Amino acid sequence: MNNSWNWKKGIPLSVNNIYLIRDRLEVYENYFKHLSGEINFYALPFSELICVEPRIKAAPHEENNLIIIQKGFYNEVIRKWGSRHEFLKPIRINSPHFLFIGTDKNIENKTIERLFEEDDFFYLLSDVERGSNTIFINYFYLRLIFQCIENRKHVHDYIVTSFQNIVKSTIIDEHKKELESLYKELETVSRIDSLTGVLNREALFEAMDRERRRAMKDIRRLHMLKQSEGEDVIANSPLSQIIDHYGRFSCLMIDIDHFKQVNDTYGHRVGDNVLREFGKLLRSKLIFEENDLVGRYGGEEFVVLLPETSYIHARIPSDRLRIATKELNFKTKSGSFKITISIGVSEFHTNDRTCGDVIERADKALYYAKEHGRDTISIFEEIADLQV
Repeated sequence: MNNSWNWKKGIPLSVNNIYLIRDRLEVYENYFKHLSGEINFYALPFSELICVEPRIKAAPHEENNLIIIQKGFYNEVIRKWGSRHEFLKPIRINSPHFLFIGTDKNIENKTIERLFEEDDFFYLLSDVERGSNTIFINYFYLRLIFQCIENRKHVHDYIVTSFQNIVKSTIIDEHKKELESLYKELETVSRIDSLTGVLNREALFEAMDRERRRAMKDIRRLHMLKQSEGEDVIANSPLSQIIDHYGRFSCLMIDIDHFKQVNDTYGHRVGDNVLREFGKLLRSKLIFEENDLVGRYGGEEFVVLLPETSYIHARIPSDRLRIATKELNFKTKSGSFKITISIGVSEFHTNDRTCGDVIERADKALYYAKEHGRDTISIFEEIADLQV
């Protein structure tokens, strides 16, 4: 893996190269180095990107070059050079593609759409990433980007050579479909927490907000049904038990008990393995249903959303998870150990303005559970009148 810049040796004729422009992304430099894998990685300030000697020529399509740059800094550079075309002229790197890192969470969707029209890539930092030196982009995400670049080349080559040779349209269609599939896969990878395999915080909140809107729509439909049919008729009908779950969902806030002690005793690598194995358990479908949503809230905290589930019924999968967690066994050179979890539960309320409201209640229930012995489940609606 390379992390220095030496123009006298020239640009390496390897398959995939990443050039991280340090300006405003210095804090993430070491993280990118560790993720680059078989990809050649270079970190340099923008001043070294501009050529003072004739451009080094490379054979066509012999290398794929990706420049990672902070979006706001790129905008300033483009304003200085006047246009993207003029900016690319003196660049030392042949036919580069760009991965823009967005640090402004208020960036407009139109801006992102324009980036994709230029065949560029975009990654918006989450609130967690802005507050740390860790970025959730992983090696597989970068590999998928380079795969997209390769497929673009194939599509371009087929289009160009079609003027000289008869190329079956099905071949181009196949590559276009593959490209579309890769874009979908890219989107999926960018939404997953790389360590645990569950949704990352940003994707979790998006999913929860969709579920909140769906629940509110179901509640309005149920209200209209009760008005037209009468509440007594609905209550005495065979559908009453099904309707009882209609327009509801519950939120589980889960915390691994004494996780700091695990890191202090066995080291962070063992701690990461605990998170990894716990993520596998959450995703195993032995505990939750297919439509349930699981995400990492931060650190050793996880959130699970149970659609069409009241807080009463949420206790059942919560207890399954609590019991299954205690069966996990972690072996180290210093001996083996087990873990327990505490769970706080709350149900969505119709006056909740955001998903943060139901998470806050579940978090209070979690605090109550940890204050009352851990390895237990606490439901906010059952302890609301108690000191939380």
